[in-house]
Amino acid sequence: MFRKITLENLAVFRKLEWQPDKSSINLIIGENDTGKTHLLKTLYVIARSIEEYNKSKGQFQS
Repeated sequence: MFRKITLENLAVFRKLEWQPDKSSINLIIGENDTGKTHLLKTLYVIARSIEEYNKSKGQFQS
């Protein structure tokens, strides 16, 4: 789970700060071409990178 996300100068984002709600589902909605897919792809890459790093260190976190 992500606690806080800060993106600067990435794809369409000059600066984005977001704290997802821990207690419920977060919906990402907006007009076409505003960065929703970029955000989701970025979160996926970060999550996978952390997962691979933990595997290489012999640590497994859920």
